[in-house]
Amino acid sequence: VQKIKDCKIVIHLAAFAGVRFGEEKPYDYFQNNVVVFEKILRAIEITKPRCFIYASSSSVYGNSGTNGPCAEKDATGLNLKSTYATTKWINEIQAKDFTRRTNIKTLGLRFFTVYGPLGRPDMAYFKYLKSMRENKVFEIYGKNGGSRNYTYVSDAVKAIEKISTLALGESIVSIPSILNIGFGKNLTSCRKVSEQLKQSQH
Repeated sequence: VQKIKDCKIVIHLAAFAGVRFGEEKPYDYFQNNVVVFEKILRAIEITKPRCFIYASSSSVYGNSGTNGPCAEKDATGLNLKSTYATTKWINEIQAKDFTRRTNIKTLGLRFFTVYGPLGRPDMAYFKYLKSMRENKVFEIYGKNGGSRNYTYVSDAVKAIEKISTLALGESIVSIPSILNIGFGKNLTSCRKVSEQLKQSQH
């Protein structure tokens, strides 16, 4: 509480991420992503910042994005495909209920596969790149290696900065409680991203 007592905005991006690990350790994911989130909300209720911004995930859409870009309203919680997605959906429910009770603005950012320097080593494109460098066979999941919307890490940071600036303005009430952070088009696949990363190393 002391560390955030004078903050106008609190940004919470920490979580246990990744779909596969969540299936192996569901209790750890629930403990870190849901229980800890609730503790942070308690601290927010005491310090009363102007806005609380937190990371959600495009995983809450399940397979909804197969036929095109997802709008925020497309997530219903009825087609969650992983423990990780479930914890992020619960976070959104927690935040909405928190705003209802306290009138403190919360903003959930649904990130779409953020990648780049210092990314998680368990992400597919890092695995593919490592296998290509070592001339090893690797397994690709999904059609064409999993076509999806990628967001470069610096673009994600810029989005957070712009949203934070808006949240400090007078129009904070008009900002939706949930926002997609992504380009909006499935431009490439895990395989192609890995190939691009490999080429950039030469």
